Amino acid sequence: MDARSRLGVCIFGLVAGVAVANPYETIIGRNIFHLSPPPKTDVSKPSEVFKPAPDIKISGVAAFGSQKWVMLTKADPGKAPRHLLMREGEKDDGLEIVNVDELAAVVGVRAGDDLLKLKLATPGVPKVDPAPSAAPRSVSTRF
Repeated sequence: MDARSRLGVCIFGLVAGVAVANPYETIIGRNIFHLSPPPKTDVSKPSEVFKPAPDIKISGVAAFGSQKWVMLTKADPGKAPRHLLMREGEKDDGLEIVNVDELAAVVGVRAGDDLLKLKLATPGVPKVDPAPSAAPRSVSTRF
């Protein structure tokens, strides 16, 4: 074999080797198992997670001269309640005391973007309607 024929065989072998790099390509092309490509997943921004609003209760209101104070209890879901003592206009822990009416016991509180009007609730015994009394029964004891 001369040099030309050797060169031709080498080039033919390289072209054939490149063309048949993966002998299993024919199986994929035939798709004998009827496989479908994986579904395209949506890689968009996840939706905003719902966070319930904290439970804010007024436990006391006081006025000393021009200073007005509010005693709050803030209970975030899943956390222990926090007791706060704040003045009018003060900001702390995501809360701002907007205004205090100590005579009516009403406080304006800004929690995040929400403006809340909270009223001091006085705890007491709930009123229960008395049930009509049943007629007394006579009890007889026989021995």
